[in-house]
Amino acid sequence: MIFVTVGTGSTYGFERLIIAMDDIANRIDEKVIMQIGCAKYRPKYASYFYFIPRSENEEYIKNSRLTIAHAAAGSILMAFHYNIELILVPRDRFYNECIDNHQMDMARQLEKEGIKVIYDINNLMNAIVLKNNYNQKSYATHKDLFIQNLKLYLCDLDNKLKIRR
Repeated sequence: MIFVTVGTGSTYGFERLIIAMDDIANRIDEKVIMQIGCAKYRPKYASYFYFIPRSENEEYIKNSRLTIAHAAAGSILMAFHYNIELILVPRDRFYNECIDNHQMDMARQLEKEGIKVIYDINNLMNAIVLKNNYNQKSYATHKDLFIQNLKLYLCDLDNKLKIRR
């Protein structure tokens, strides 16, 4: 099963990912379940729901073969914790999916550590097919690197905000 999550903290939709994954769900022989948040698009080929409690979201991630997520800390850490294959599709300010590109920054850092990141949604299908042969590093390795990079990013962001004041 492929689980797609766009997060629960955003008031922005993530139509680009939801539409692409619904199309992919129509073309593959694997169940796709999506947490679509406040997206306006309603999937036709994948099972979906809007929001669920964190514990239920964790169960979906834990029981998936592959999780496809926006580049936010919660989903990433859960996938690492359960050693679930992960593809990140960061929200992009260009498409009005967020207020800034912090997810792009996070994704670029994780990509350096071997996490698959999709910037062009047209490449998502190929990434899913290739993910069957991809060997992701263990959770422990990613967790430490993720926390280190997250701290660096937050310190940098804090410094930028201080400069603007």
